Amino acid sequence: ARYRRLWAPIAIGTVVGWLFPVLSGNPPSMLAAVAGLTMVPYLGFAKPYLLNRPAWSIFFELAANSLHAVLLGKIGTRAVLAIALTSAVILSLYCMKFGAITVGFRSSDFWAGMPRVLMAYCLGVALWRLRMTSRFPPGAATLLLIAALLFVPRGLAWDMAFVLLLCPALILAGAQPFGGRFAALLGALSFPLYAVHFPVLQMAM
Repeated sequence: ARYRRLWAPIAIGTVVGWLFPVLSGNPPSMLAAVAGLTMVPYLGFAKPYLLNRPAWSIFFELAANSLHAVLLGKIGTRAVLAIALTSAVILSLYCMKFGAITVGFRSSDFWAGMPRVLMAYCLGVALWRLRMTSRFPPGAATLLLIAALLFVPRGLAWDMAFVLLLCPALILAGAQPFGGRFAALLGALSFPLYAVHFPVLQMAM
């Protein structure tokens, strides 16, 4: 069901990404188109999703969904948090040579995307199970985000703190019933925009 829901926007982004090299007189490989349209990575390219690069994260999201059906949905919250912590440690060790959390979208470090997604996904599962939404005021999360983006230095330690501490706080704030139709519209638009933004920007540049 999730694959069906996510497929169409990613496919549209792939078609837009296919148009860019065609119009530039450099038609892409058919394998690149097949990988993009099926969301199956082709590790023969430097970037497994050559025509719509954000699709790499959707592949791992679907992998996490599958693992949820097989395992995560059947184990306790402590075990889920243990997987999140273990994934964070593995990811940190892997990312040290890069100095940042930007792994998973290249063929050379593609499978590092698994601990990257499991860290965040398992945290999300735990937050939902613990029903902690009412404990974090929305305004505080917004101020925290603005302060973090403006004043905190970059680097691996900051990236991990952002994902492990600030992002859960933002999710807790955003999961509360406020905002009405406008917020619902923004939420509905967020994934389609993500699915097409890279090839559109590529063509614009």
